[in-house]
Amino acid sequence: MRKELKDLRQALTEENALALINQQPFLSGMIIFPAIDLRGGRCVRLFQGLADQETVYHDDPAIPAAKWRDAGSEWIHVVDLDGAFSGTSVNRSAVERIVDSGLKIQVGGGIRKVEDAAALIEAGVSRVVIGTRACREPAFAGQLANRFDSQVAVGIDAKDGMVAVEGWVDLTKIRAIDLGCQVAELGIQSIIYTDISRDGAMVGPNFSAMEEMLQAVSCQVVASGGVSTIEDVRKFVLMAKEYPNLEGIIIGKALYEEAFSLPEALSIS
Repeated sequence: MRKELKDLRQALTEENALALINQQPFLSGMIIFPAIDLRGGRCVRLFQGLADQETVYHDDPAIPAAKWRDAGSEWIHVVDLDGAFSGTSVNRSAVERIVDSGLKIQVGGGIRKVEDAAALIEAGVSRVVIGTRACREPAFAGQLANRFDSQVAVGIDAKDGMVAVEGWVDLTKIRAIDLGCQVAELGIQSIIYTDISRDGAMVGPNFSAMEEMLQAVSCQVVASGGVSTIEDVRKFVLMAKEYPNLEGIIIGKALYEEAFSLPEALSIS
């Protein structure tokens, strides 16, 4: 069955994918996470995480949060870019405005201390994402998992299979797959896996890398980076049927550039 589904994904066309996904057995329950990246309190997108390639979409991030809520989303993925670059949470007030939307909020960027995670969870954040420190010190991820359970995820950002940290500035010699397996063994229940070469590039996801991670780890995986067409979403829906630990996908630039609508993505997920 798995091989048949993989062959189907590889030969996917828009017409046959839509027909298959509309059949009840292919409904995946996969979560769609619209993305809000924060820099200077504004909603922006960076190309491949580069600070000098920024597009500003909204001065007030509460506006897209309300838009995604009204379109039917239950979750929002938020990244504090200033925090990721500086190592300390910066856009707390902007995060709190997004929390006020009533959506479940997943937040990463600059969370390097237990106190940082605790403060965000106390403020109403549903899940915090630990990246750089989880790579430098995996035991820290385990410590947070013991305290906060499923309210903690680990963000693994990779280029050519190797983990990048400090806001994607530093490329380590740690394999993403190895880090994923390690934090899963320490009790982390969800990994946010981003291919940074695809992020914001509108060139399509790295499906093979995502599949390798899904095969390797026992925990849930949220795929991020490169979703640019509704067909990409359909392929992930089929992948979620093949791999039940594909928890969801993060979509950013494609929604802001209106390549497709959030209701379209939600209707097939």
